[in-house]
Amino acid sequence: MSRRLVVVVPAWGRYARMFLGAPLASHRAALERLRAEFRGTVPVTYVFRTDEPRRFAGAVPGVETILLPAPGDARTPYRDMTSTHQRGIDVAGENDRVVLLTADALLGSETFATVEHAFRSGRRAVVCPGTRMPLRRWWPNPRPRDSRSLNELAVRRWHPFARSCEFGVGHAGHPSELFWRERGAAVMRSFHAHPLAVLKDRPLKIEDGTLDIALLENYGFEEIYYNVRPDLMAMSVLDPPSRTNPLTPWKLDLAQVLAWAVRGARPMHWWNFRHRVSIVGDASSVTADQAVADEVLRLCPYPEALAASL
Repeated sequence: MSRRLVVVVPAWGRYARMFLGAPLASHRAALERLRAEFRGTVPVTYVFRTDEPRRFAGAVPGVETILLPAPGDARTPYRDMTSTHQRGIDVAGENDRVVLLTADALLGSETFATVEHAFRSGRRAVVCPGTRMPLRRWWPNPRPRDSRSLNELAVRRWHPFARSCEFGVGHAGHPSELFWRERGAAVMRSFHAHPLAVLKDRPLKIEDGTLDIALLENYGFEEIYYNVRPDLMAMSVLDPPSRTNPLTPWKLDLAQVLAWAVRGARPMHWWNFRHRVSIVGDASSVTADQAVADEVLRLCPYPEALAASL
């Protein structure tokens, strides 16, 4: 029975060059932590889809590497990314743990070890709500960090996208994730959350090209480990500062969040939003989010999403 950790990364074009910098260094640190905690007993395979096979063949020394050719049509990057994740799932064997990443994501050093702990405790999928950092040429590439330090760096380098999603401050037109910052602490509630890893113990298809929800809905709420702690795992995407939410003239308020949520949020979206994710600092210092969450969840039309344990 296979129990590999299969890490899938789409990386072609400028994303190939990006991954070979700080993201790759963070992967290597996470692999070192995984080997140390589990004494080298977890076999690892990397699946790269890339147009630079020579550079990627030895990117992760001592690890089995599978190289897939880059897509020929660069006009559909999101679909190409999800199709790469699907091909990685197809490559994995029964009971493999499949980690689904992007080339621009930095990982906290505990991330892979926490994924393995979650699966060994009986969970079948792992969700890691992430942050963003602005990608600027004059900033040095972040060195590998533990999860808490990576979250702290993301808050110091607060991305315009995250700022637009601050409740009562930002002007996001699509408030799929919300942030609150008070007294040096930050918390997050998100309708969309990245399924960082899944156990391939059943047929898995990304049916509608939406990794965030379509894949996660293959699992019951009780099968999912949803990370809310800043010290167990972290993921932060390096994004250009120009990448932001569609903006409105109005500051984010309860009415806008409710209007977005009731328009089409599915049960998994609502269950995601129930989780209070601590990013930095003492989460008890943040008080404003609970009243908003209570009002939003009061209109949840799916009793199963409210009844499921967290």
